[in-house]
Amino acid sequence: MKTVKKLKADFFIGTGFLLFGLLNTLVVIPKTIRVVKNPLMVNLEIVQNGRVLPYIYSGLIALCGVALILSQLLKNQTEPETKEPTKLAELREEGIPSSIYLAIVILFAILVPLIHFIPVAIVCTFALTWLYGYKKLYVTIPVSVLLPVAVYFLLTKLLYVRF
Repeated sequence: MKTVKKLKADFFIGTGFLLFGLLNTLVVIPKTIRVVKNPLMVNLEIVQNGRVLPYIYSGLIALCGVALILSQLLKNQTEPETKEPTKLAELREEGIPSSIYLAIVILFAILVPLIHFIPVAIVCTFALTWLYGYKKLYVTIPVSVLLPVAVYFLLTKLLYVRF
């Protein structure tokens, strides 16, 4: 019975993400973000377009919705009904890691304007990877440093986002 409830919940959440991403991509972004043509930057017209980053985010949200739906459908077909829960699975069922994840994301949104993107992103990336079980420091630390730095340079140098 629990797996049926979990399947329904994940299916509806995945469907919600999919619809939200598609709604943003097809309706909200074209109606709210206007395209300004700059004749001096003909070669960088796609990069200078203010819709690029929202389209990327909306597409990723829709893709995550599809992935959630498919993963839960495939997991329920291959997984046996009775399974002894582990301590981490019990915590995830209670929602503790989800609430910690949400708190980290909210702290990230609050601290980026106050401090700076790179140090906040490094700490949050490390905390999230540690929370979800990647305890090997020789992997976690380089990923936590290199990923935010790469994202920062991608946003500032390629997409011209100001922090």
